Amino acid sequence: MSLVLCAALILTLGGGDIYSISEDDYDFSVPFEYRLLIKNLGDIPIGAYEYLNQNFYVEQRLIFASNLYCGDVSVTTEFAVGGIIDGDITSELINSSPIARNHKYGWAVDRLHMRETYVQYANGRYKFILGQKLSRWGLGLLINDGKYRTFFGDNYGGDSSAGLFISIPPLGPFSELEISDRLVINLGAGYVLQDNFGSDYYGDRGFHITSSVSYDSESGMDLRDGFKSGFLYSKRFQKNRYGESINFNIFDLYLKKEHFLHGDITLPNVFFYFESSIITGTQERKFKGEEYYIDVFSYGLVMRTGITTKDYMLFLDTGFASGDNNPFDKSFSRFNFNPEFHEGLLMFSEVYGFASAASDIRAHNLLIDSEKYYYLENVNSNGGISNAIFASLNLSYSFAKFLTLYLTALISGVSESIIDPYYTVTSGENKNFYNSESLSNMMGIEIDIGTETEWYKNRYFSLKSRLDYGHLFSQGALNHSYSEFNGTDLLLIRFSM
Repeated sequence: MSLVLCAALILTLGGGDIYSISEDDYDFSVPFEYRLLIKNLGDIPIGAYEYLNQNFYVEQRLIFASNLYCGDVSVTTEFAVGGIIDGDITSELINSSPIARNHKYGWAVDRLHMRETYVQYANGRYKFILGQKLSRWGLGLLINDGKYRTFFGDNYGGDSSAGLFISIPPLGPFSELEISDRLVINLGAGYVLQDNFGSDYYGDRGFHITSSVSYDSESGMDLRDGFKSGFLYSKRFQKNRYGESINFNIFDLYLKKEHFLHGDITLPNVFFYFESSIITGTQERKFKGEEYYIDVFSYGLVMRTGITTKDYMLFLDTGFASGDNNPFDKSFSRFNFNPEFHEGLLMFSEVYGFASAASDIRAHNLLIDSEKYYYLENVNSNGGISNAIFASLNLSYSFAKFLTLYLTALISGVSESIIDPYYTVTSGENKNFYNSESLSNMMGIEIDIGTETEWYKNRYFSLKSRLDYGHLFSQGALNHSYSEFNGTDLLLIRFSM
């Protein structure tokens, strides 16, 4: 089958000597992954007098792909389908948010989503790619495409575009220089299909051009000892169905250093990761029938350092995302970590993400008088990390090869520039979140514990399960005098095949 497909690919691309193909020149695979997630948690307040109203839900997800390799040419496709198949109905406020999860439509929630489909020609460090592709850059901490997901990760989205992408070693003609094999320039341009940096709604039209340079000195059999770094610049234009536009400049810098303490590929291995992103530009807005431009300047960073051995990995994450306390002025400084990157089980994905999105919706639903505006294009939370500073200590320990134990301790606070998720100033029946006071900058402390078991694995099939429990000790920034919230628990059961 692989040989037939390889020969068909050669003929489609212009012909060639198909009789010279050896078994080492081709391969064809159709991997898939099915996930079933069952979540149960206590009710969570999302504002004054309002709660999430969703204690329990079940979600399923199927990701499948096809990979055909034929010499220097390959064809890759990847699709995802799935959604919530049962669960409590969330409040109407969450209904209006892009992070809504309150419908029981089963597979039809996301319908069929094509993540990637492209043709690639690769020869050495030269690469030419044509088609739809997830944006792939850096360490996946801030700008993550959802491609390098962990087995139980929730990342099935990711920034993507359709166009032409090129990777070139600029010092290729000087092959005698050691640096010539380590330096690569990447160029790309295309139509934006899914946007992690601006609004991304039905009817949007976006384009981007991107360029980056990366240096890789990694050595050793498993490429875990050396130094990596890179710098990216991307220009993005986008216009939504209301005629509003964004004009963004995206800068990202990453550093990665790993080192084997014994001087060879024998563990232990210590590592340090750093990534920082800055977004500048302008955004056109329409509010109350008027048009105006917003100056955008937002930034975020994350550092990860730790040690890994054959049995365990211990690492510390610290991060920061800038905030914006006024949705009605002519500046925007709110940075959102890519929603594919999460810290902990509860703080950002289950509690703060919903609270901040709900607060943003209320702020744009006219908090100063009784008239309501249901125009919600500026809701910029996707359940991820924004307007926050955090640190988390993470430990994983493997018993033999079939059972792994996970422990996480996470502490987080909000930056000074933030619309408080809950606090309101009331005037009659109206609630005003505009320039509201901050009760506390401390969000809380979260403790998570989990176990992952691999029941069966061979070349073609694997079956895993994971059980997680998390508890959030809520602090002042997530508490107020209207809706009591001292913390919550979450029990998460996952199966993946």
